Amino acid sequence: MIKLIVTDIDGTLVPDGANEVNPQLYDQILRLREAGIQFAAASGRQWRSIERLFEPVKEKIFYISDNGAYVGCCGRNLFLTPIDRQVVLEMVKDVRGCPDLDIMVSGPDVVYLETDNQEFIKWMVDSYRFEVKQVPDLTQVQDEFIKISVYKKHGVEE
Repeated sequence: MIKLIVTDIDGTLVPDGANEVNPQLYDQILRLREAGIQFAAASGRQWRSIERLFEPVKEKIFYISDNGAYVGCCGRNLFLTPIDRQVVLEMVKDVRGCPDLDIMVSGPDVVYLETDNQEFIKWMVDSYRFEVKQVPDLTQVQDEFIKISVYKKHGVEE
């Protein structure tokens, strides 16, 4: 008997960066729940982005976000796997040496950015609907870190 259905979001349920799912999915999730089957959305997105995507059923699903570092339901953190702070600080310093890269460091509830790249910030907020906080220095952020992402607009294959 099936007890849980887990699905990826970007590239599976929606095109990369989309901020809406097919509304029929909400009805299907409710039918699954009535049948005793749980639904979880898994993604590299932050949990708030997933919650916004599944707004009509947000209290009925589980979130597996930040590539598995955060598991939650109903706005509550059920499981969190922080990254060693020293590892994060070293990576931030390394990425700073590459001027064409932007780095994001995710805490449980917000993504921290020290970039001035407004196009990148707008993309994170408008497309993925991330909760973003721009800071002058990522190494001074006092939060647990659960994910590190590095972004390069062009030529990432090089």
